[in-house]
Amino acid sequence: MYLESIFIGGDIRSQLPEEAKKFDNIDRIFKKIMSETVKEPGINKCCQSDNRLTNLKNLSDGLEKCQKSLNDYLDSKRNAFPRFFFISDDELLSILGSSDPEAVQEHMIKMFDNIASLRFQVGNENETLATAMISAEGEVMEFRQATTAEGRVEDWMTTVLAEMRKTNRLITKESIFRYCETMTR
Repeated sequence: MYLESIFIGGDIRSQLPEEAKKFDNIDRIFKKIMSETVKEPGINKCCQSDNRLTNLKNLSDGLEKCQKSLNDYLDSKRNAFPRFFFISDDELLSILGSSDPEAVQEHMIKMFDNIASLRFQVGNENETLATAMISAEGEVMEFRQATTAEGRVEDWMTTVLAEMRKTNRLITKESIFRYCETMTR
């Protein structure tokens, strides 16, 4: 049931097409077994059907392979953007399964310390841009350079992280300079 919600419909299906086909086949065979069981609900008839145990073992093995492929896929995304390790598989799947950059918003506080959200705006060429980060207290730190939030989420989130660091470093340097400037007066 867990894998069904992942592999039936959604973007994950398009990102893991081979596993989706395998899951469809497993799902079809399982539903066939269950419909036969409904027709003949007696335990002897149900369990003594030809190759029933072998079929169920094969289905179980196939589901384990689908689960392993899904875990490998999630691990590859986590390795590409390590802050994904701070969120659960379901939360990561909700981000990866959506083409909308806003899908990261509800998980930002878990991935970044005290960053509640990003500000997204539409750019001149109709692209989505991340333009600022917003703390849980509502403080806004405008990025020095807006970053494009399109394509693979792990790629643009890496770019956003780099811009966060760059902007924070520049603001810190400016504040030290301004502080020294006021102290010499």
